[in-house]
Amino acid sequence: MREMQNIDYGNAVSQLQSAMDNIKIFFTDTEHELFLLRNISSSKEYVDSNFEDLNYRNKIERLFYEFAKVCKHYYQIRIIDSSGYEIIGIDNKHDDTVMLTPLTIFVVIKLINYGWLT
Repeated sequence: MREMQNIDYGNAVSQLQSAMDNIKIFFTDTEHELFLLRNISSSKEYVDSNFEDLNYRNKIERLFYEFAKVCKHYYQIRIIDSSGYEIIGIDNKHDDTVMLTPLTIFVVIKLINYGWLT
């Protein structure tokens, strides 16, 4: 009986170790993917333009859209500015469609103020 308990304990420890390894791999991969998105020159330029350059915005939206199509485990991908406003949003739906979220009111007002939207 004691031997059986030791075997069960050993299996449980092995399963927990395996789960812990998988979690570490997941978070390491996630960190690398986020740094990749952050370090792309278009991302940096868009941030440096105070989220005003539409050329960079379009590039980032396309990049995030394509990234979301490949990386289905991300349900949402967002750029949030320092004031907490959502600047860009991508949603991965349960039916495997990827959607750009509509422009936030903040972005619309910004576009109107700069004369890019009427």
